[in-house]
Amino acid sequence: MAGLGKRLKRLRKERDLSQDELGDLLKINGRQLSRYENDKAVPTGRIIQKYADFFGVATEELLKIDEELPEERIQDRDLLRLVSQMEKLNEDEKNALKKIIQAVITKNQIQSFILQQGC
Repeated sequence: MAGLGKRLKRLRKERDLSQDELGDLLKINGRQLSRYENDKAVPTGRIIQKYADFFGVATEELLKIDEELPEERIQDRDLLRLVSQMEKLNEDEKNALKKIIQAVITKNQIQSFILQQGC
């Protein structure tokens, strides 16, 4: 399985961009991009999100975090109550909550990934 750096490099090369060109587009120093691509530095969550947005991929895809939906029902009563109340919200409110939840999950996944890398 390719590491984060290899995935970032592959995406950049697929767009036929140099590190400096991508750095200009993302407002990141080209040398720092090199460090990310060579796994010499771990990008922050904000930087990973910049990559994901630019390349049109999910942060989970960059981090290669495979999640399967739990087969069991939600056991936390408070969480279950909140989820059931979400059904009463309009689409904009639901989308806003989904983004907030996804941001918290992504933050947790990034932290886990960084811990696994030993940084």
